[in-house]
Amino acid sequence: MRTPSLFLTTCIVLLAVSAAVAHAAGAPQLTITWRADNYTPNDFEGRVLPSPNTPVTVSVEATIDGKLADLSKANIAWYKDGERFDFGPGLKETTFTASETDAGSHFVRATVSVNGATAEQTLRVPVVRPTAVLEVPYPDRAVPAESVANLTSVPYFFNASVITDFVFSWASGDLKQNSGSDNVLALKVGTPYTDSQRTVTVNSYIQNRKDPFEIVKLATDIFIK
Repeated sequence: MRTPSLFLTTCIVLLAVSAAVAHAAGAPQLTITWRADNYTPNDFEGRVLPSPNTPVTVSVEATIDGKLADLSKANIAWYKDGERFDFGPGLKETTFTASETDAGSHFVRATVSVNGATAEQTLRVPVVRPTAVLEVPYPDRAVPAESVANLTSVPYFFNASVITDFVFSWASGDLKQNSGSDNVLALKVGTPYTDSQRTVTVNSYIQNRKDPFEIVKLATDIFIK
C-alpha cells in the first residue's frame, strides 16, 4: 500500500521541480534605453544629453531564454524618481520631460509583466544645462595682425532643433554686433601699438528663440601677434 503513495509523492516533487526550472528559465531579462530630443551640431558624435524641459524618450525590450519577447500584451509601468508616470499594455516606449534635479539625473524604472512573470530594470538619465563652445581656429588663440579672425559659437543641449532657432550676439571692446542666426564672427584684427592691445577679449551670447530664458554667455581672449 505504500508504493502508490511513494510514487504519487515522487511525481508531485518532480512536477514542482520542473515547474520551478521552467519558471526560472522563462524569466524576462529587460533592457532599457533612452534618447534626448534637443540641439547638437550635425557633426556631434557624442551622447545627446537632456537639459531641463527636454523631451526624453525611454524604451524597454525583453528577452526570454535568449529570444526577443513579444510585449504587445505585457503590462508595462514606467516610474521616474519613484513616481509612476505611465502605464499600459504593450507600452514599450514613452516620453517624459526632463527637469532640474538635486541629483543631476532622473532615476527611471520599468516593470514588465509577461507570461506570468514580472521583471524590472532601472537606469539614470543625466540632466545638464545648455552649454556652448567658442571655437578659435588658431594655435594658442594667436591671431596674425591685419587679418580677419573667424570665431564660431557652437551651442549644445539647448531645447532647439536647428541653428536658426538661436540668436547670436557678439561684443569685443567697442564692437557690439547682433548677427542673428549667424554663429560666425568675422573679427577684423588691426595692428597693436601697445602690449595691452595685444590681448582682445571676445564675448559671445547665445539665446534660444523658443525659450528666451535659455541663454549662454562665452568669453575668450585672443592674442595678436
